[in-house]
Amino acid sequence: MQRVLQVVNIMDRGGVETLLMNIYRNIDREQVQFDFLTHPFSDSANNSQEYEEEIISLGGKVYKAPSYTHNPFSYTKFISRFFQAHPEYTVVHGHNLDAAALSYMRVAKQHGRFLIAHSHNTHDRGSALKGAVLRIVHSVLRRYPDCFYACSNEAAEFAFGKRIASNSCEIVYNGIDVNNYRIDQRLHEELKGELFPGENGPVFINVGRLAEQKNQSFLLDVFAEILANDESALLLLIGKGPMKNILENRLRDLHIGDRVRMLGSVEDVPTYLRAADVFLFPSLYEGLPLAAVEAQAAGLPTLISSSVPSMVQCSDVVRTLDLKSGPRVWSDTALQMYEDNREKRMDCVDQVRDAGFDITTTARKLVTMYTRHT
Repeated sequence: MQRVLQVVNIMDRGGVETLLMNIYRNIDREQVQFDFLTHPFSDSANNSQEYEEEIISLGGKVYKAPSYTHNPFSYTKFISRFFQAHPEYTVVHGHNLDAAALSYMRVAKQHGRFLIAHSHNTHDRGSALKGAVLRIVHSVLRRYPDCFYACSNEAAEFAFGKRIASNSCEIVYNGIDVNNYRIDQRLHEELKGELFPGENGPVFINVGRLAEQKNQSFLLDVFAEILANDESALLLLIGKGPMKNILENRLRDLHIGDRVRMLGSVEDVPTYLRAADVFLFPSLYEGLPLAAVEAQAAGLPTLISSSVPSMVQCSDVVRTLDLKSGPRVWSDTALQMYEDNREKRMDCVDQVRDAGFDITTTARKLVTMYTRHT
């Protein structure tokens, strides 16, 4: 059995992490096993990682590196000792391409490991200084990988530059287990009644980390406009993140807190997607958002910003809008999508599968590549 080291930030229910778990559940684990080198946001060894228990139950291991930001020298020492102690990891699949990658990729190559760099994003909206540093990091780390992967052409160009994106980078679809999203009108109404008893109006939903990138502040402005037209509407926010307190304050300012449910991280996202009526996704930028693929697989009318790569549009239920059109246009469009689809929920699983987003295809592709480099 081959053990592959997945290098990530933290194994919570984010998009990249959920993708990796989808793959992990669908590989032949007697042939390939995943272990995870994580980078918690503090040096506490007790950092809770939401997928950790499941990883261990599937036969995997979770390692926790010290913070690179707090002490780069301590981090580099840890990485050097780690690869010396673990010759079993002949393949290292790196998903976090930040400053820490300069250390773990360099050391992995020094120890003769086959190294994959995998880009999952298209932008970084930190300070100008942070953006400049990240561009330098990306330009340097390109010398280390043996293989380049990305979730979209835009993500490839962002991390690896135009030359590698055009000639050397392979697109790996963010696959999902499409069979978890089968739906029809009867099941939709049944799930909606179970999850939201007493709610007779439209249920809007957003799934994503509570962060500036996901633009939930704009979404709350949109929902305030929706409520001005339909007081029975309900908004669900699934996810956690650094913007939680800011969003809660915004809810109070808009006086809409009684019609918005911030659910945090939930295990059964497919059920919520199948129960809701419209998916709203006004992100400022994305690599290839898994949540938008899941929403379409659930037949959920899906309204996304034009900033999201067009590759994510994989069904007949998706529409795009420019963020510059403003909250009122977004509100009107969302309500119209609800009215147009309220009597018949489409099953879009086959469309999503045909577009290449079936997790079995993604898992098979990666296992084939991993086993070439035992």
